[in-house]
Amino acid sequence: MTQSNRFHADPDEVLTSLKTMLNDRKEWDELPEWGVLYTDPEGHVHNRPLLVPPQMWIDAGDPKRLLHLFASLLSKPPAAQAAAQGEYLRRMLPKDFAGLCLRTEGWGAPQAQAREFHQRLQAGGSIPRFETMKDRQELRLATAVDTGRFVYLAQQARQTMHLEGFYSRGKSANSDRDSEVSGEVPALLSQILQALLTPTSVMWAQARRNGL
Repeated sequence: MTQSNRFHADPDEVLTSLKTMLNDRKEWDELPEWGVLYTDPEGHVHNRPLLVPPQMWIDAGDPKRLLHLFASLLSKPPAAQAAAQGEYLRRMLPKDFAGLCLRTEGWGAPQAQAREFHQRLQAGGSIPRFETMKDRQELRLATAVDTGRFVYLAQQARQTMHLEGFYSRGKSANSDRDSEVSGEVPALLSQILQALLTPTSVMWAQARRNGL
């Protein structure tokens, strides 16, 4: 059994906070950054970074590798060191903790073809690698998951500075896109979120029941 969540975020507020985070950036070619979503006393949603040594992002190369490491440390029956790291992360969570977010940079489809490619992927089709496309977009991306099981994506194009975002819990009601926000990063963030909300004592009990 997981601990009760003290705060469920308003999805529109979360999306606004992610867009603000991207729009406030002044530089490009930055290292990834992950953080937490929380609410202030007035009930507005904000985000703040969780400190990760920059060299860890550099050594990982792909930020998904580091998320895999965090998920493994937090989700598996904990060894003593992993359990201590997990408890340290839990103590860093704000009182009105509502979710996790990850800011990265990457490549996206040319704007004129973005909707077509999105529909192809959702239908199980394939598309060219964005890195090989002549008119590809360079993007800032903010991906997030919250305690209400919503998944978010905000993005800003480097060339035009166009900013957009959408979220889903099943089908996205606030977007002209007709499919879910999905992918490996949201799945990893969801796994980490669930592990952070599961006390170490519960994980030990589950491990004992499974004979581990």
